[in-house]
Amino acid sequence: MCKPVAEFHKFDSVEKHELEAAKWKSCEEESQGFHDEDMEIAKDVWKTKEEVEQLAIEILAARGMLNDGLYAEIFSQSRWLSRSWGPKRIKQALLRKGVNEAIVNKATKDVFEDANVTKNEESSNVRLSKLSMDQLFAQAAKQWQRSQGKSPEARKSRMLRWLQYRGFDWGVTLTILKKLESEYPP
Repeated sequence: MCKPVAEFHKFDSVEKHELEAAKWKSCEEESQGFHDEDMEIAKDVWKTKEEVEQLAIEILAARGMLNDGLYAEIFSQSRWLSRSWGPKRIKQALLRKGVNEAIVNKATKDVFEDANVTKNEESSNVRLSKLSMDQLFAQAAKQWQRSQGKSPEARKSRMLRWLQYRGFDWGVTLTILKKLESEYPP
């Protein structure tokens, strides 16, 4: 087993730097987690920082340690539960992080949409599960109550901004707003 001695952060000119096999020294097997097959790959030509990064990604992927689907699902779930982010905002954040669009769509669908949607519910613009809508309504109701002394127009616009900022589409926004106005009249 070996570990690198060279410092990877000193890449001034990407073309000029090479890591040589001589810069590796022996170490005990359990210390770094490098395997013999990793060393054979590493002893090949490592010329640029980008190649080193790509090699690390390939090794992690080969061992099953990189899983964009699981990451996207956990990220979606945590942003929904802890920050009340909606599907659009979560999708935007995941795409910005470089997650594949198909994976992002599946993850947000798994978090927000119910697999047991009836045909009558599908015809509406609201594509959130009943559980998600109920949770969102509870959070929106808290926001609605905070603006109790303001005019109805100010309350509406505040709630619209709050929901839109979090990434909910107009169908969800209008449904929540109507429900708030009916349950908490001015």
